[in-house]
Formats: sequence, C-alpha cells, structure tokens
Amino acid sequence: FLGVRLTDPSGFAAAQDHLHRATAGVNTIILVTSGWLAALGARGMEHGRIARARWQLVAAAALGVLFLVIKGSEYADKAAHGIGIETHPFFTFYYLVTGFHAAHVVAGVLVLLLVAARARP
Repeated sequence: FLGVRLTDPSGFAAAQDHLHRATAGVNTIILVTSGWLAALGARGMEHGRIARARWQLVAAAALGVLFLVIKGSEYADKAAHGIGIETHPFFTFYYLVTGFHAAHVVAGVLVLLLVAARARP
C-alpha cells in the first residue's frame, strides 16, 4: 500500500478521489456504535440482565448489517463507474482490505446473533 502511494502519488490521489469520505465517516460511526452496544450486551450478560443484553446484541448485529448494506452500495457504485479490483493498485488494496473487513463483520453479526439467541438467565 505504502509502496503504491510512494511510487504513484498522483494515481493514488486520483483513485482516492473516487471514495466517499462522508460515507466512510457514517460507516465508522455505525461500527463504533455497534461495538459499544456489543460491549454493553456482554456486560449485561455478565450481570444477568439477559433481556436487555439480547436487545443490545441484536442491535449491534443490525448495525453490522447496515454497515454491510452501505459497503455493498459503495461497491455497486464503483462497479457502475467501471472501478474494479484491477483498475489501479489502490483499488486492489481497497477491495482486499475492505472485503476482508466485510467478511469479519459478517462473522461478527453471526456470532452476535448466536450469542443473543442462546442467552439464558
């Protein structure tokens, strides 16, 4: 990533201009809030507040799904503009890193829902 940025700074900057910073900011807020809710849910489980903890875990999972929907719309927008993984090395890294992250969000959503469903007083 750094090598691409150093060897092609103008191409890197031009590729970056295709990203939506506001959308990235919204997704960051969504994931931070989701993490906060998951932490509250975990603490609630420890203290026996199962019903509330379930709600918090499901809400955290729902925010994870919202993140994935937004990321999917970003990918669709890039595809509609002909921007793919081979467009520029910047986008190779972009799709690999964000795709890997999205896969982890999917796993997190599944785990949150599983824990919420199996929670017992």
